[in-house]
Amino acid sequence: MKNIIRFTVLMLLFSLINKAQILNNISFKVGYVSSNVSHSIDGSDVDNFSDCRSGFLINLSKEFTLSDIISLAPSVQFNQKGFNENWKQTNMSGIVKEGTANTRLDYLSILLCAKVKYKNPILTPYLSAGPRLDFLINKDNGIIDLTSGSIQSVWADNFSKWSYGFCIIAGIEYCLTKDLNIIFEVSYSPDISDLLRESNFADYMKMRNGSFDIGIGAII
Repeated sequence: MKNIIRFTVLMLLFSLINKAQILNNISFKVGYVSSNVSHSIDGSDVDNFSDCRSGFLINLSKEFTLSDIISLAPSVQFNQKGFNENWKQTNMSGIVKEGTANTRLDYLSILLCAKVKYKNPILTPYLSAGPRLDFLINKDNGIIDLTSGSIQSVWADNFSKWSYGFCIIAGIEYCLTKDLNIIFEVSYSPDISDLLRESNFADYMKMRNGSFDIGIGAII
C-alpha cells in the first residue's frame, strides 16, 4: 500500500513539473496592424491602387530555449488585415467623384520564428524571424459611393483561402518581476505568395499582402 501511495505521489509531482514547464515562457500579445496590398499587371506596379488599412492582432506564443541567446518561438496569431481601395469616376458631365472601398481580411496565422537575444538583467533586446502561414477566415468587400451609385469591390472574392510569407520582428523584454516580463515589438510581415493565384486574373495580375505591426504583451 505504501508503495502505491509513493508511486501516486511521484506521478503527481512529475505531472505538476511537466505542467509548469509547459506553461513556462508563454507570451500573450495584442497590437496594431497597418496593412496594404501590392498590385501589379503584366509585371508593372499599379500606382495609387490602395492605401493602408488599420486593424489589430492577438498573438499567443510559446518559447523553447535552445541556448542562452537562441530560442524557437512558434505562435498562433489573429490578424485583421485589408486595404483601402481608391476609386475615381468621371461622369458624362465631367464631374469627378472619388471613393474608397474599405476591404477587410481576417487571417489566422501560424508563425515559426527563431529568436536571438542579448540578455540583460532589466532590458533584453531581441530579433526574430521566420516563415508565416495565413488562413483567410473572414472577408468583407468594401463599398464605394460614386456618381453612378454604390459599387462593391470584388477583389476579396478572388483571393486564395491561404497564403504564405515571412515575418521579421524586433523587440524588447522588460523584467517587471521574477515571473513576469513585459514585451514591446515592431514587425514587418510581407507575403511571398500571390493572392490571385487561383483566380481568373492569375495569368496577368498579382496582389500580395504586407503589414507593419506594433505589439505589447507579457511573458510568464
